[in-house]
Amino acid sequence: MRILKFAHLDYLKTSRMNYMLLLFPILAAVMLLASADGSALFAVGYCLFAGIVLAAFPYNLTSESERGFLQMLPARPGEAVLGHFLYGLCMVLASFAVGMLAVVICHLVQPALTILRVDGTDVSGLYLALIGVALLFTGLQSLLMTALRLENIHLVQIIRIVPAFVFFFGFNKGLDMTEAMPDFGIGPGLAALGACLGIYGLLALISRAITIRRGE
Repeated sequence: MRILKFAHLDYLKTSRMNYMLLLFPILAAVMLLASADGSALFAVGYCLFAGIVLAAFPYNLTSESERGFLQMLPARPGEAVLGHFLYGLCMVLASFAVGMLAVVICHLVQPALTILRVDGTDVSGLYLALIGVALLFTGLQSLLMTALRLENIHLVQIIRIVPAFVFFFGFNKGLDMTEAMPDFGIGPGLAALGACLGIYGLLALISRAITIRRGE
């Protein structure tokens, strides 16, 4: 319950910025409808890219005075950083949800747009795998933010942006391989998502151990 409260605090701190998440599905929908060969996978991945970026905002929005206040709250050491990871998980899931919503709306407007198949290949599981990969980048980003605790705003911006862009360009390049790949259905997608969730949890525990060692 305390971890949920810390995640809620992150949401309150970033509530104004989170409206930016609504801009990305709109842009994704415009790109899908404007392109004759638009990819639903690209649109969802584009929104996940935004989720990774937004998940890092709570780290450098916490001032020294707020950090002192948070340490006075009735919580065990490390629960605050677990709240960050929970918030990151929620942001990734929210970005996926708005991305899928944009794709479904585009499909209703343009029925020729395929969602679960690409040139006859089943790609339904790739959506789940995309969520998992986005979580890996979010977790790595959060671990770096926790371990380094950078005060230099330029370095913070780099850590916030680089993982998201590596994800974006990586999955964008991977889209070119979907035509040659075998079917990737729900089963493999769930397995990939489960593995990534496990690694994400491990990264959260490592970050918690770091903060406990610091006495935070």
